[in-house]
Amino acid sequence: MGLWEDLRFRLHAPATELALEQQQRLCIARLLPLKPEIILLDEPCSALDAKATLAIEERMRTANPSLARIPVSV
Repeated sequence: MGLWEDLRFRLHAPATELALEQQQRLCIARLLPLKPEIILLDEPCSALDAKATLAIEERMRTANPSLARIPVSV
């Protein structure tokens, strides 16, 4: 199920009342249209299932193909 289907009836609810998975998906969805030069993500998919993780990773790859991506593990 997509983010819109999950949240369309909760548009006025505070984000803190959403499930962790929904919060993560919402944050990423709000970020991408801004086309930032730098995106720092700390475990952006930690609460997501495998299908949702793949969708987020693909969207991040296609969001702005001209940007370099440098994964960093600490």
